[in-house]
Amino acid sequence: MADRLRISVVMTTYQGAAHLAEQLDSILAQQRTPDEVVVSDDASTDGTGALLEDYARRHPSIIRLRSNPSRLGLRLNMQAAIEQAQGDVLVLADQDDLWHPEKLVAVEQAFADPAVTLWFSDAELIDAQGRAIGHTAWEAVSLDAAHQQRLRDGSLERLLGAQTVTGATMAVRADVARVALPFPPELEGPGHLFLHDGWLAALAGAIGRVVVDPRRLTSYRQHDRQVTRMSLSRSGDHGEGKSTRRHRAEQLQLDRARVTLVADRVRTAGVDGVGATELFRREALLAVRALPRGAASRQRLIREQIARGNYHQYSSGFRAAISDLIAPLPKIF
Repeated sequence: MADRLRISVVMTTYQGAAHLAEQLDSILAQQRTPDEVVVSDDASTDGTGALLEDYARRHPSIIRLRSNPSRLGLRLNMQAAIEQAQGDVLVLADQDDLWHPEKLVAVEQAFADPAVTLWFSDAELIDAQGRAIGHTAWEAVSLDAAHQQRLRDGSLERLLGAQTVTGATMAVRADVARVALPFPPELEGPGHLFLHDGWLAALAGAIGRVVVDPRRLTSYRQHDRQVTRMSLSRSGDHGEGKSTRRHRAEQLQLDRARVTLVADRVRTAGVDGVGATELFRREALLAVRALPRGAASRQRLIREQIARGNYHQYSSGFRAAISDLIAPLPKIF
């Protein structure tokens, strides 16, 4: 028992009374009981607080409550909840879903491997009444078999660039959470680079091994009052003009900002390993690709990136390299 992993479920709530009891019941009914359920409520006024207090009275050894006197917003409330968690593994939970009974068994089995830093599964999408919508979370974000295998093989591409992992379906090792805190301000606002789940997933992928579990272990509720919504448009669907040079320049700028944000935190934490090496190589390539036309040594630096294999590994190979050599993308301010 001394070696048994402690599992903390971490949940934030805000105006969640409508579906919260069902979610808490599904967590407490897990085949593998959580060691603690940490809930941070963000000054709800709809009865959420009273409901949580009732559950805490009935389950005092498991449920730990934190209540904000005034609203912090999602980023800071999630940070506060994670700071309270004492487990070896943190399993994020939305306030309005339903967990399948074997979910925490799957989490415990995955993290028995000390190299694993991130686990996530597929989810069945349901509507406000709990009825199946007819497709899954992975279908919604185009996480096909090839992308799943690349994640298993250690690629960071999906974790750094596209909506892939939602907090409702993920668990991370506590060591990752310590690196992730404090959450940077770039995780909120209309131009946010990640949400908290994407930030945790990207760091976890850079630090250790990712377990991609194809089972649908969460019923992921979609409704108009969600605090956050999964990006259910297909990955890469940017609408008209998506192939224009300006759009590609904007995407390059966004990619570089995301990679740099993660790389800076990994570097500060002193993390090394295969994932960190890939991260830093991606950062170097994007820095060169972003150089403006006429910049000193630009073409030499591009050729160096070609020779190191970075264009082949992390972009579209010689097509991108030749394009960068002869027609650099416009600078976007």
